[in-house]
Amino acid sequence: MTSKLVPSNPSAVMVIRDITPNITTLSVPFARFGLIRVGGRGTIVRLTSGALSVFSPTALTPEVRAKLQEKGDNLKYIVAPDIEHHIFVSEWARAYPSAQVIGVEGLAEKRAAAAKDPKSPSHGAQVPFATVFTEKLKGQVRISEEFDRDFEYDDGAVFANRGGGG
Repeated sequence: MTSKLVPSNPSAVMVIRDITPNITTLSVPFARFGLIRVGGRGTIVRLTSGALSVFSPTALTPEVRAKLQEKGDNLKYIVAPDIEHHIFVSEWARAYPSAQVIGVEGLAEKRAAAAKDPKSPSHGAQVPFATVFTEKLKGQVRISEEFDRDFEYDDGAVFANRGGGG
């Protein structure tokens, strides 16, 4: 994938770092709005059940796939925690079709519009969301027993970033 937002060869520039045996970060150069270099980071977390979740997924490079295999390759959750961090959701969802995709209000609509734009990195990509955090359901959303056992979430926080972008 090439875009002003992401590097053309993420394998060459990504830094994969095990923070703990259960938390791995995937760091890449990233330019907000294609202009401001801020860096991007995805995080893989192994739940106590052994299942894996990825938050703000980055490019699914061969090195990332190898790391997932090293951690058991049981990816069950793909999380776009706000309306910005979704560029690679489709790539991960294709590779892990049984994983639940989790997002926020407005993201499915944003991605549907982008899927129609041939210039968008999300062109042609339609990903169903298993769970969507919305204002209407604030405080009521649950993902699954294993996910909820390991994570507490304030679904009000997911609405902080509702702007444009990736």
